[in-house]
Amino acid sequence: MNGDEEKISAMGHLENARQHLSNHSQLGRIRRFKSSGASAMNVASELAAAIEQLAESQKQFAESQKQHSEKKYQIYLERFEKIEVQTQVLDEATARLEIVTAGDEQLIDDLGAALEELQVDLLRLTRLQELISEQLKPEKI
Repeated sequence: MNGDEEKISAMGHLENARQHLSNHSQLGRIRRFKSSGASAMNVASELAAAIEQLAESQKQFAESQKQHSEKKYQIYLERFEKIEVQTQVLDEATARLEIVTAGDEQLIDDLGAALEELQVDLLRLTRLQELISEQLKPEKI
């Protein structure tokens, strides 16, 4: 039986117990006294059956919740492992990129320094040209 069927069955037992009590209360005083033992046993057995079925239903519900929780945990664990692998791949790619770009950064720095030297040399040559051209001009007297 599944949980719902057991609950329905337990409700049936409770209804039977109510009927036994109702029938017992409708009997006359003498007949009530004579049948009280049997009626009490009927009520007690119906209540015990209802309690047993409700307990079984609760046990099955708890077990299904546990299985559901374990399933969710397993799904989350698998997702976490996939994300962890992807993170490792990304970290490795980042490290390789840093190595490649470190060489590029050095190259850019070297080119910048060479450009500065050329600008200084160009400025010096321009001044030297100006000096030479002034010296080569005939002096005006």
